[in-house]
Amino acid sequence: MSPTKQRTILFYTVMGIFAVAAIWALFLYFTSATLTITTNSASNTILVHENSPTKRNIELNQNKNQASVQVEAGNYTVTIQNKATSTSQIVNLKMGERKSIILNLETAELGVTTPSVVTSLGAGNITAASDHLTFIDKNNPNRPLYTVNIANRTSLLDGGHNYTSVKWADPSFGIGLVTFGSVKYGLVKISGQTITNITLPFTATKAITYAISPNRTWYISDGSIVYKANGDGSFTKIYTTNDTVRVESASNNAVLLTHLAKNSIRVDSLISLHSDGTKYQIEGELYESVWSPLGDKLVISSDDDTGIYDSTLHSLSPLPRGNVISPVWLDDTTLFYVIGSDVWRYDTTSKKASIVTSVDSSVGSFSSITPDNSGNYLYISVYRSGFTQPTFGLDRISLKGKPLLNTTTAGRLNIIFPHVDSICTINFMNFTSISVLISQTATNQSCYATAKNAITDSRILDASVISKLNYQRIQ
Repeated sequence: MSPTKQRTILFYTVMGIFAVAAIWALFLYFTSATLTITTNSASNTILVHENSPTKRNIELNQNKNQASVQVEAGNYTVTIQNKATSTSQIVNLKMGERKSIILNLETAELGVTTPSVVTSLGAGNITAASDHLTFIDKNNPNRPLYTVNIANRTSLLDGGHNYTSVKWADPSFGIGLVTFGSVKYGLVKISGQTITNITLPFTATKAITYAISPNRTWYISDGSIVYKANGDGSFTKIYTTNDTVRVESASNNAVLLTHLAKNSIRVDSLISLHSDGTKYQIEGELYESVWSPLGDKLVISSDDDTGIYDSTLHSLSPLPRGNVISPVWLDDTTLFYVIGSDVWRYDTTSKKASIVTSVDSSVGSFSSITPDNSGNYLYISVYRSGFTQPTFGLDRISLKGKPLLNTTTAGRLNIIFPHVDSICTINFMNFTSISVLISQTATNQSCYATAKNAITDSRILDASVISKLNYQRIQ
């Protein structure tokens, strides 16, 4: 072949490559989507995360208060953040679409609410109403159940069981998982002030998975069979498998189950089993789930598919941030959840999320959240650092402008307590007023003096405040 012919072939080959590249570039330009984001301050950081068809963070160049990025059609989360707060919005982009959004951090969003301390007791698995609060004391190795009434009187509701968890239908009814030594588990029914042992249809030698609905219907699994509890104390089998099945959460019309293949430790699918017998199943994993008050949708938290689903497990919307902790519904459109040291509020209508309160990471981190049944307060269980043993406390924020009580005094008492020695355990309660709580192991010792001295010696409360403190003996 002559050199001239070789050069001609090479020329057309190169031109062909350039032509293909140009056609491909034009194809991408006209079929991909363009997203332009504008925010109200150049100090705000703009972030974009692709939710589907793939999960990844999108690289972009921000120019002052604006960024523009070319991406494939799909579902994206746009997040605007600064040092004080953050807000996010879900955006769906079609092929070839050019979309511009404005996402601002408003002045009202920049004021993150400071929590008020409720108690230094290790309040976990709480339920709250305007006139009482009930919880497990997770700081106590015996993990008893306490209740606090409207007069701020703290009482031992059940000290005879060691509680692992409690799931509540409402502030007056719940099912608790308890342990007997280290080899046996059981369930108890909590109805008002009455605790009743439940006779199970199987012997539980490992932790039981269970769930309860708002209408007080509850479900349990022994690992391969799911039972529905009947009102007369009997149980009905509603699901059986040769593999492993766990009960996760329940609405008035359905129960969410997770399925694991035999000898596996990882969930491989989710099952929504409805009361009429219909079943819906999808592949996936699960850390936590919670149904909305109406039972028409639920939140699923996992590494890959955190989001809101309908009762048939059809995805409605991914959440703006990934795996979340302790998701709870305030109402059918407002969701709260924890990420690290922040509590977030998510609006299902606007599909925007923002931080409502934070805790300094040097102080601790949030472990769970629960609104009271009136929606006035959000109670927040706090894991407190700086103690030799795992120590929990309880905070709350106001959601509807209701006052937060004794914030300064409770905050200072929270520095001193809990105090634990071989004889005295001292805490405080700030539900409707301030009470110093005293528990002692020896009847011939006075822990009142220990409590008063601890407060006085700390020098963080004025004498006038100390003189008005109420002291209460608890079991």
